[in-house]
Amino acid sequence: MHETWAKYDLPKDVPLIKKTLLGHLRLNHKILVAHRGPSSPMEKVEALLLEMILLLGNMHTPVTCREGLELANSIVKGTTTEDQIIEWEKKTLTSTFQ
Repeated sequence: MHETWAKYDLPKDVPLIKKTLLGHLRLNHKILVAHRGPSSPMEKVEALLLEMILLLGNMHTPVTCREGLELANSIVKGTTTEDQIIEWEKKTLTSTFQ
């Protein structure tokens, strides 16, 4: 569990329930992120975010676009990933910051 918090640079107050996580580790259950262009630091969080959204969907709690964005922001808030995202956006999305 400690490795997961470190790997995804998660705040310690993000609950990781071992039973829930193990339930998602099936041999044929793989999440791949494939895209073109520069890789975003958010890539580290995408798999976790997708798993959380799918879990909520399985519990009949669909996530709206706004809630998904809020969830993503809450995962990275106050972490080094947040700082990396801001720097990446400044380099990649230059017209936004001018």
